[in-house]
Amino acid sequence: MCRHYHCHGSRSFVSIIPGLEAVKQALAARHTGTALVRSPAKMPLSHDNLQVVEADIFSVDSLKEHLSGQDAVLSCLGFPPQKPKVT
Repeated sequence: MCRHYHCHGSRSFVSIIPGLEAVKQALAARHTGTALVRSPAKMPLSHDNLQVVEADIFSVDSLKEHLSGQDAVLSCLGFPPQKPKVT
């Protein structure tokens, strides 16, 4: 059965591999999906079953339109660790 999925972080700042691997596995399983990215031009993967969309993950309004109708949401976001301030 084909499922529709959404993946944020498929081209994340910290680590590109986890998000891309999730997208590749979903496509290999014949799913269709949407990759939410900051810069579509930097997405190294294209596929007939993959829609690449630019959106702001910190904006509820930006996310609403892309999450509607999805069977699953895969979050592969990576953020740099916050280092404590040295005083």
